[in-house]
Amino acid sequence: MSWLHRSSEIFKGNIEVLTFKPRESRVFTIEREDGALDTKTDSRLSTEDEWRDWLDQNPSKESTTSSRINLIIGSQEKEPRGHCPALASKMPWSKSTFLRVNKQLFVHAQIVRTINRSTSCMFSRMWFDWESGQTTRRSLVYTCRTAASWPQDMALSVTFFPDTLTTHAVVYSCDMKTPDMYCPDLTLDQIIVSRLSNSDTPVLHPMLLPAIFADIERDRQIELVRTKLSELVQRITHLTFAASLQSNSGTNLVDNPSGNTSTANQGQTRMFGHSLPGLGTVFSWLRGTHSATNSVEDEKKAQESPSPYPPTEILEPPTARLWLQISHLRNGLGNWQCQLRNMMDHVEELETTEFASDKPSNYANVQQFREVGVRIRERLQELVDEYDEYIRECTIIMEGLTLATQLELSQIGRNDAKTNFEISKVNLEVAQLTRRDSSVMKSIAVLGMIFLPATFVTAFFSMGFFDWNGDEPSGGGPSGYIWIYAIAVVALTLLSVGLFYIFSLRARHGQERRNPEKLHSAV
Repeated sequence: MSWLHRSSEIFKGNIEVLTFKPRESRVFTIEREDGALDTKTDSRLSTEDEWRDWLDQNPSKESTTSSRINLIIGSQEKEPRGHCPALASKMPWSKSTFLRVNKQLFVHAQIVRTINRSTSCMFSRMWFDWESGQTTRRSLVYTCRTAASWPQDMALSVTFFPDTLTTHAVVYSCDMKTPDMYCPDLTLDQIIVSRLSNSDTPVLHPMLLPAIFADIERDRQIELVRTKLSELVQRITHLTFAASLQSNSGTNLVDNPSGNTSTANQGQTRMFGHSLPGLGTVFSWLRGTHSATNSVEDEKKAQESPSPYPPTEILEPPTARLWLQISHLRNGLGNWQCQLRNMMDHVEELETTEFASDKPSNYANVQQFREVGVRIRERLQELVDEYDEYIRECTIIMEGLTLATQLELSQIGRNDAKTNFEISKVNLEVAQLTRRDSSVMKSIAVLGMIFLPATFVTAFFSMGFFDWNGDEPSGGGPSGYIWIYAIAVVALTLLSVGLFYIFSLRARHGQERRNPEKLHSAV
């Protein structure tokens, strides 16, 4: 456990996690004395021989009259396709050079453990005594780490000696090739060097590099927040208006036969914005930023790489994934905000610390360090407040996504109810047509019951089995027995119709006794 064992030596198990491959790195030193110009050196080293020559020149030399920073910026390995969380563990030196740099620049072994903690951000500080023969030197050791959940993560090791006002620092996994998003003419290492060179602080405060490190992390995270918020705003807009436009398409076609639905859409947008003023403000700002950025990027791509093939449709990520990404990003903002507060507390602690107490200008140094500490603490407070703002925006967007999802589900329910209503109307029409057909069939059945007995009697008495006239010659008038035909027809017709109604009424009464409500609703 690091809090129980604070040895500066790197254990074998920890160093085996690192990988070593020589790449270009940058070495920068700056020495500042009140009333004099800064003394600076800047060089780039790549090969083993270059590092050996530079280390042999004793780069850890310290000044007795001024404050000094010895800074090494290690380059980042080219990131493969997709994000690799282990980039910070890939050292830009050979193993022997790495160990020698750690020894001569007093890099504490805690930085290796901090780099291995790639899933979380970290800022730690501790007082540590370095043993050199029979003497010990007291120092302040800082280790900083940004979360590797997103690209461009870095680590920082700082060792400050209060007796000589000298700071030794190493930046790990710094992108020295990609232009910065806010300063296209500068890379990340150039930004760090320029901020140190252009600073007007009378002394080089030990928390100066961690504060610059926090500024760089702010740029990375805020850009991520803006990108994810823009994606979620588009998804929320789609969820909110797509279903409503579909549900109102029939109404729009009735009220507006020309099919122009832009006026209705604008009215819905204004209504949604008035109902949620805070969310509407975020939507309008992010929608404008995203549309402007996309239009510029699309125009550049169209000019640079015209393609004869038609553009392919880009699949959008699922809404749940976007929600998880913005939720994870909001947690990351909160975690780094906690580290910023730890930095502020430590800067306040340093106000009572005496630096270079053996120097004649001790009182002036204390006052100067306090003044610089106040500036650093104010800047850190600005970052904390800005993080509060973006955390609130993430919360608003997540709540807006929840609301849009609920609206989408309610719209789906409305569409289902509307579909069921249409189905019931069709079923009612079918029932009415069936009832009409049954009435026609009933009429046909009644006609059949009326005509079938008469037809039956006619056919029956027309058979040759009966001799109604006997031996008498047939006359030209009707037979005297025609009344038998009339009586038989009437009797059989009444009998068949009566039996039909008796059985149909009995079946109806039986069904009514079994389920009276269903029969009543059917009627």
